[in-house]
Amino acid sequence: DVKLTPAQAEDLLPIAVNQSFNCISVEGHTSTSDTVLLMANGQSGVTLDDKGDVAQFQAAVTTLCTELAHMIIRDAEGAEHFITVDVEGARTFEDAEKIAREVANDVLVKTAVTGNDPNWGRIVSACGRTCCIESEAEVSLAINNHAVFKKGKPVNFDENVVSKAMKTGEVILDITLNQGNGRWRIWTCDLTSEYVRLNSEYTT
Repeated sequence: DVKLTPAQAEDLLPIAVNQSFNCISVEGHTSTSDTVLLMANGQSGVTLDDKGDVAQFQAAVTTLCTELAHMIIRDAEGAEHFITVDVEGARTFEDAEKIAREVANDVLVKTAVTGNDPNWGRIVSACGRTCCIESEAEVSLAINNHAVFKKGKPVNFDENVVSKAMKTGEVILDITLNQGNGRWRIWTCDLTSEYVRLNSEYTT
């Protein structure tokens, strides 16, 4: 009910969307009907008169969009795990996004998470497919804060401990590169037999 001008709305929404809805993926498929709308009727009479007001409202809209985006992932067909893919240290932000999306949409990574399998090989392989990495020595990986791969070499870790941590349904894949300051975050989910059943039986 804030009294937004069209120009303010057009500035606010893309920033929020690019940090939320554009950072999620269930299986990499974008629907032709995917839409985000920001509507403000102005009934409160409250206006955004200075940069501080705009910044505060921007933060609120971004937080709301992020919460809604997370709900899409948690409500995905057959989803049992909520996965956060964090990439840091890429050469550019574009490279970081490319790597994060490749990992998030990788079917073998998703099915490994379904089985609570800390399969670092699948994740590192997905990173390498992007051609943004020249050597595996640039890559380090942690799963739920457990280091499993460091600077190109597997780390001795207790698979049962990491697998147990994954069974909580919340999985964080921290991918650290030794290239630059690029970083990106993508939220996704696992791929279960229920996903296959629902999408094989459903038709339009």
